[in-house]
Amino acid sequence: MSRPPGTKATTTRQRILDAALGLFATHGFDGATVRAIGAAAGVTVATIALHFHHKQGLHDACVAEVYRRLLAGAQSVLPPLAAHDHRGVLERAYDVAYQERDGVRILLRQVLDHGRFTPSTEQHHFLPGIERLAQVIAEELSLTTRAARTTAVSLTFLLARFAVQQRESLAVDLGVASPEEARGAVIDALLAVLEGSRGVGDGRDDR
Repeated sequence: MSRPPGTKATTTRQRILDAALGLFATHGFDGATVRAIGAAAGVTVATIALHFHHKQGLHDACVAEVYRRLLAGAQSVLPPLAAHDHRGVLERAYDVAYQERDGVRILLRQVLDHGRFTPSTEQHHFLPGIERLAQVIAEELSLTTRAARTTAVSLTFLLARFAVQQRESLAVDLGVASPEEARGAVIDALLAVLEGSRGVGDGRDDR
């Protein structure tokens, strides 16, 4: 049976992305070399250039892949959201972020290394996501636009920080007996931020 058109190229590209995600997460942009990424993916530097042109292009593609995975995983949030099950929403959101923690680590590294997201990440991924999340929170909790946006950013930052730390380590930090208890404590903290936002703002400034 013949291979569907484009299958080999797509597979190679994905293999490069998977390798780059792990190395960028561990070593950062400067520490992860194209040669090391090629070795991990089993391809040549020339093959990486063919697909992504240069290292920055590969990194940008990794960021886009991280957001693609997070958005795909976020579909599991919809059922509990429809049922107004805030804990269920946050449990699923945390589990998705924890599963994709290498990708989340790449996003956090941008802020740690430069004090902010790159303009590309900010404009094409982060801000559109925050705006959508803020709209959902505003409608769900009857908040002003400003209060909903503050809550969306707060939840996103806190979620990312919790997601990149292993649950065994979190259990020690939180003083609980097991990783599963650590997960529950994380959800409690996220829920406190979400439901505590009902008292944020007085409704007079809806900018």
